[in-house]
Amino acid sequence: MRNKFPKANFLISLVSFLIPFTTAFPVSAQSARLVGEVQQARSMEASGNYRSAGEAYYGILENDCIERNDPTASRGFQAALGRRAVACLTVAARQEMQHEDPGGGWEHSEALNMLMNCWRVMSKLEPNNPVWEYLMATRACSEGRYVEARRSLQAALRTTGGQASVRQKAKSLLSHIGRYADNDQAKMIAEDRAAVQYLLSGQMARDFGHVTSSSSSSSSSSSYQPEGISDSERRARDAEAAGDSGAASRFRSGGTTIQDSSRYW
Repeated sequence: MRNKFPKANFLISLVSFLIPFTTAFPVSAQSARLVGEVQQARSMEASGNYRSAGEAYYGILENDCIERNDPTASRGFQAALGRRAVACLTVAARQEMQHEDPGGGWEHSEALNMLMNCWRVMSKLEPNNPVWEYLMATRACSEGRYVEARRSLQAALRTTGGQASVRQKAKSLLSHIGRYADNDQAKMIAEDRAAVQYLLSGQMARDFGHVTSSSSSSSSSSSYQPEGISDSERRARDAEAAGDSGAASRFRSGGTTIQDSSRYW
């Protein structure tokens, strides 16, 4: 199916949501390690290295705040880290995408892929903010994943906090992609039913048995040796098949070497 949500629209979405994320960190007592890591990320950002800065902010959030559960990292501090990561990675993703072929994919954009991870984390930190689910929906739409996009848009519409204008955008986009999501959903259901029918009918077992039988038959025929031949003759024939006539002669004459025996066992 041709993509009904141009990638240019996705780029515009990134631009429109950048400014609100330039918030400052809340003043509170963080651990010395957190303070030092944030200072390093700020230095990267100040030097214009936005991707590295975004990765650093996200790393602090994911590793120190969430996985290690640093007690000095308040909810507000974590949200501020996430927003800084989003702001920096948005700039980096825009820069990367503007240098790509408009008709090509953006799957290899490292900044954009990490940005997606940031949105997911932020949707958990701020579950009542529609912006994160909306952004994930725009990315899914840009890749033609309309069923997934619809789920995110519906989640955005269930929120009651954040900007009402974002919910309005989510509602409009949901209306736009509805029939495409319905078509994709119908195809997925049909494929699931066909797979279940294939299994229940026994055809899968028959097909698998046929493949296994053919494979076993092929394997057996390739290593077939007539019954009644001696071990030395079998090895001699193996040597001949490998083009080693000298070893074949030695097996038949009884003058084999240790090397012959180890090679044709």
